[in-house]
Amino acid sequence: MNKTIALKQNKLILESIIFTEVVKKLCKNLVDENLLFIKKNLEECISDLPKLMKKYLDSEDRVARIRHLVQIQGLVDECNEYLEIIARTRQGDISPVLKELTKFTKNFEAVNRTFIH
Repeated sequence: MNKTIALKQNKLILESIIFTEVVKKLCKNLVDENLLFIKKNLEECISDLPKLMKKYLDSEDRVARIRHLVQIQGLVDECNEYLEIIARTRQGDISPVLKELTKFTKNFEAVNRTFIH
């Protein structure tokens, strides 16, 4: 495996862990009772991201990689929708989460372009 690709993959796993931790911190700070369901769903949706990312990167089969890619994209989209709801209620500062989401997405797209083809 090319060292550059391996470094990008390791960075991507690290970004997914950082993103997950930032989301957990946001969820911990959400105390509004109206957001408890959103908080729970957001925590559940994001908790599997690092494991799923590892499966994606370890996949030998192209079909398996694509399947994991779709699952990761679904998690990110779901997380983004929950963040939009939180932003509309103005109950939490989502800017650190959006910053990490942007970094993760950018790195994910870079690795995906080289890895899936």
